[in-house]
Amino acid sequence: MKSFEHENFEIRHAQSLADYLFLRTLRNRVRHNMTNDTASINYIQQMRFYFRKPANVDVYLACVGTRRVGYLLLRREGPSTLITEAVDEPYRGSGIATRMVQYAQRLYADLTAEILVGNAASIRLHKTAGFTLEGARGNVQTFRYTRRAVD
Repeated sequence: MKSFEHENFEIRHAQSLADYLFLRTLRNRVRHNMTNDTASINYIQQMRFYFRKPANVDVYLACVGTRRVGYLLLRREGPSTLITEAVDEPYRGSGIATRMVQYAQRLYADLTAEILVGNAASIRLHKTAGFTLEGARGNVQTFRYTRRAVD
């Protein structure tokens, strides 16, 4: 685990082709933890996504200094927004995933995370962030976060 306490940390929209190629690389590294399409994404597929990203999808990058270290993908579907996040291995355990989830919670009042039953780190992350188990289908558990109205 790398420490980044003294470096600039930011979460920003993915904008450039280089950002989307990082997304492809990291997504392919963690695809075994995905709940839907676990196939490897090739360059042509990623280029299509870059040029034709659906309007209901927002992609953010977590950066430490000038290094891209994680991504946050938010897909609005009906009343909830599906959240997917991944952190590059050297930065796992340093709080980056927590900060990305908190960022998403500030943007959206209703989030849904689909997590593989065996992905203990992701389950722990989402439970700690206030997500509750909503249901399970096969080896996928659905966790939901709903921001409470402030009195």
